[in-house]
Amino acid sequence: MRHNKSDFAGKWQLYGRNDLTMKEKRWAILLMVCALLLSLLGVGYSKKADTGTSFTLMTWNILHGNGMIDKQKEQLKNYDADIVLLQEVDIGTRRIDGGNNMTDLADGLYPTALFGYECDYDTGVLGTSILTKGTLDDIVYKEGTEYAEIYHGYFHTTVELDGIDVSVYAVQTRAGTSLLRATLTCTILTN
Repeated sequence: MRHNKSDFAGKWQLYGRNDLTMKEKRWAILLMVCALLLSLLGVGYSKKADTGTSFTLMTWNILHGNGMIDKQKEQLKNYDADIVLLQEVDIGTRRIDGGNNMTDLADGLYPTALFGYECDYDTGVLGTSILTKGTLDDIVYKEGTEYAEIYHGYFHTTVELDGIDVSVYAVQTRAGTSLLRATLTCTILTN
């Protein structure tokens, strides 16, 4: 028996069936309306943070300063974030004349800074950094250094800001490295 398209026009289909009862049609419509209403309730809703429980977080791939450390520092000053995660930070390499991107950017703005060692490069090292106005805890250091140990492409620390513990994972993704790397994850753990 041959059917043409008009035989099925206007009929509802559910799980391959095209013979829904009126009761099934009503339930399907009711479920769609409920889903729509629930989604509308969530749109634009955000609970205002209690005083002393909010913070600002900034992440930035600084491309080893790229000759613009002064301009980058000015941007950090303007944004005034509580926690800054930096990627592609150089320490002691020739391309930055043996300097230190992390301390150059933190100086005068962020009292606490931590470098996550990723690899040796040229005459220095490359990695990621955390700059913060808070204090750091739960740091695993690379043996014999003051650098945080990087595991599977990230390092972890806890930042304490005004009584809030913020669990921070600093990540630098690079082509050809572990697929386990995420771009950045930050989880707030409150006391």
